[in-house]
Amino acid sequence: MEQKAISHKPANRLQKKRPSDHTDRNPSQIEMLRVVQAFERGERATDCMLVKAASPWTTYEKICTVNLGENETMMIAERRGISGDVVAIRLFALADASAKMEVIRSIQHPSFVTAHEIYQFKGKYYVVYEHMARSLQDVVGNPYLNDDRLAAIIGQIVEGLHYLEKRGLHHGRLSSSQVLLHPNGNVKIFRNIVPARVPAKTSKISATS
Repeated sequence: MEQKAISHKPANRLQKKRPSDHTDRNPSQIEMLRVVQAFERGERATDCMLVKAASPWTTYEKICTVNLGENETMMIAERRGISGDVVAIRLFALADASAKMEVIRSIQHPSFVTAHEIYQFKGKYYVVYEHMARSLQDVVGNPYLNDDRLAAIIGQIVEGLHYLEKRGLHHGRLSSSQVLLHPNGNVKIFRNIVPARVPAKTSKISATS
């Protein structure tokens, strides 16, 4: 009996057409693209941050909502399609968003969570951030956090706060739930940055229940 050769090529209906522009690339690709564009123009990478007049939910699917402090929340979402990249999305009301967007665009420091994209839709801004799954609040009391590791965490927090102070800014309400941890040891502060109306020395870190 004659046997037909089996093709290992996926069926056409399973092949997803990839767009030629940068609008549907994953967050890490978007970040790299912004850096390259900024370098070519002699600008900061944050000056090339994309602001899209569209709904973020055409690109991302909401997974859940998490608390960052007492009165702040952030949405965790997954990118639609094959990549499935997980990001964090924060919502800003349009009334006071203009100044906040400018601050978000201006902050460029390894001690702060990276903002990848900004969407403007139906009177609101949605800022897409890198996702860091654990906060300092999640590991409070963990015996794994010995003195050396705690010192490393505090050192990175202080570097971030010092960066803000030099720019005439301060963190509006810094709590342990807004200090995010990466398995590689990096510590990043979630952005809640405002102009410094009070002396920076009054800032303190508080634990949230």
